[in-house]
Parts: sequence; C-alpha cells; structure tokens
Amino acid sequence: MQIDATSKLPSTFIVDRAAAADKKAYPVRWLIVAMSVLSAFVFSVIAILTFENYRKLKSEGRI
Repeated sequence: MQIDATSKLPSTFIVDRAAAADKKAYPVRWLIVAMSVLSAFVFSVIAILTFENYRKLKSEGRI
C-alpha cells in the first residue's frame, strides 16, 4: 500500500494504433478434407482385413 500511496501513476495510458493482420488465419480446407478421407480409407481397410481374418479363423475352427 505504501508503494501505491507514494508513487505517481500517469493519468493517461498510451495504446499503439491498431494495424491490419498480415494474413487472415483460416484453416486449410483441402488439407482437412484430404486427411479425413485418408484416415477413413485406412480405418476401413483395417476393419475389412480384421473382419476377413476373423471369418477365416472361425471357418477353420480356431476360434
């Protein structure tokens, strides 16, 4: 409290002028779509391979 009472604070606060951004920050849509398609393809291939392997093992009587 002593520092608040004894120090002098300026009554004005100077703010820099606003400036336009260099480049707007939007997500890259094609990259999002490409990654979504690729991940869906990989997941579907893994699911099909797993399902086929399960059916093969079941028909052989191992499961």
